[in-house]
Amino acid sequence: MQPVYIDLHIHTYPDANNRTTDYDIVTLVRKIKEYNGDEPFLISFTDHNTINRDVYLAAKAVGVNLLLGAELHIKNHDDVEAFHCHIYFNLDVTRENIDTLNDTLDKLSENKLPCRTDQSIPDIQKVINAFDPFEFMLLPHAGQQHGQFNYSLHDDEKVDNAISRSIYYNQFDGFTAREDKGLDTTRAYFQKLGIAEFVNLLTCSDNYVPSNYPEPKSTEASPFVPTWMMAEPTYDGVRLSLSENSRLFYQKDKPHIQCEHIGRVKLQNELIDIDVMLSEGLNVVIGGSSSGKTLFVDSVNKFFEKDLMNSEYKKFGVEHIDVKNPSEIHPYYIHQNFIADLVNRNDEASIDEIPILAVAGALGRGDFIVRNARELRVKETDRIATTAANLRLMGVDVEEFDDGMVVHGGTPLKGTELSSYGDHRIAMSFLVAGLSAQGETVVTDAECINTSYPGFERDLAQFL
Repeated sequence: MQPVYIDLHIHTYPDANNRTTDYDIVTLVRKIKEYNGDEPFLISFTDHNTINRDVYLAAKAVGVNLLLGAELHIKNHDDVEAFHCHIYFNLDVTRENIDTLNDTLDKLSENKLPCRTDQSIPDIQKVINAFDPFEFMLLPHAGQQHGQFNYSLHDDEKVDNAISRSIYYNQFDGFTAREDKGLDTTRAYFQKLGIAEFVNLLTCSDNYVPSNYPEPKSTEASPFVPTWMMAEPTYDGVRLSLSENSRLFYQKDKPHIQCEHIGRVKLQNELIDIDVMLSEGLNVVIGGSSSGKTLFVDSVNKFFEKDLMNSEYKKFGVEHIDVKNPSEIHPYYIHQNFIADLVNRNDEASIDEIPILAVAGALGRGDFIVRNARELRVKETDRIATTAANLRLMGVDVEEFDDGMVVHGGTPLKGTELSSYGDHRIAMSFLVAGLSAQGETVVTDAECINTSYPGFERDLAQFL
């Protein structure tokens, strides 16, 4: 997979209230190719509260990778300026789809360029309700000279952390800006919510004139720093990249990325036919046969362990499996029964695994929920409190209860200084967490690990 250049904020109408079709798509494509070195690209035409059907269809006709979208105006309060927010749809670029979306946009915003305190501007709930029949994602402005999300609030507004975090996590898939710097005011707002960092950012040009690409209309705009993503140039590729920030790169030139994943797995004979191309990030094995999925994963693991001759699937000829591994990484294998066995156990050893499972929950998407675990409060430390405290320092949203916690996964971990609190389980769990964090992670007073696993750090180093 090669990096894809993306620009999801290009205007085609100088004035969205006086719409014309005089837009030079051929020039735009030529200028993008000149700018990005003739590399693959994905773009979206996001005019204010409308979609330029003719330009989308013209771009589709010349083979451009497109994401249907528009730039909305959304208000939080009647007496504060509205914020600008991009909406992108998981729909094919067709005349019918665009006409349907424009009907909804016309009902939401008859005036395409309202002043920012116009009482007719819809709020977020009205927008969500209007587009409920469609799959879409919302990305507000974060670091541009106008329309930032945090500017739509009162200066002295008391932020309800629970409600505002809910909006952040449940409604917004990311943010847009012209560069990956100059985001201080937006970051300060999110710190009020207890969100240490947002990294799901897409930089966009905000270009209006194809011959002048990638320059914006405003002469005061910040310099443009493009985004490249390691994913397919599709709606799903963008959403995946926003959930796995390691897929996003902010730089002018195409990033040169060494392959860091297993490439291909192949095994074909009269009993079985496996021919799978794997990609970076999460690969999900699906199918009607649970034994077939287990054979696949078990055989790949035994290939790396050089133990195929002891496989219980030898009758399928798994000793001849061909695994292409250009990265030369050695994956770690967690047996499918591990979690089920842990959950079904009801002993002291199983509850001791909660801190490392909470770390795993933070790295996944969705919520990791622990309840009926009050015993964790009286271990070497209060492991509910210490696990939650360290996860929060790494930028994770955690709700704490008397008998457990909820870890809201999906936020990339941030490297920082953490405490072991003198607890060997906490120390080991967060040294492991540090392997997946951005930046350096330091766990103080980690010597306590020697009480149970003297060679832990040496063994952990093998995964680096």
